Amino acid sequence: MVSPFQGRPAPVILGDDVWIGGNVTFAGGVRIGTGAVVAARSVVTKDIPPYAIAGGVPARILRYRFPNDVITALQETRWWDYQLNDIAQFDFNDPMTFCATFMEKRDTIAPRRDKYVTAAELLALA
Repeated sequence: MVSPFQGRPAPVILGDDVWIGGNVTFAGGVRIGTGAVVAARSVVTKDIPPYAIAGGVPARILRYRFPNDVITALQETRWWDYQLNDIAQFDFNDPMTFCATFMEKRDTIAPRRDKYVTAAELLALA
């Protein structure tokens, strides 16, 4: 009989634009939704939905970053799939205004060529 502790645990799947505090522990196979925030020293044993703020031991949803209509609009934009230099032109201070403006101009913006953002790309925007 093979021990259930042999082999690798299932990977943790992180969505885009996720913030993870320090010293967070994840159970294998959990999914952290796009835009979610996980508080420091949390123990995540269940999936965290998009744009939720979660924390604790075990982690639970404390609240959501935005109302449902804003979450839906942000997810529809998929802004994280586009070049950082192009995204930097938009104002993120009002999420609904950002979504409307982005959707108007989305066809003129090139999607990202690479899957990941490098530190050099981030520093170039600073």
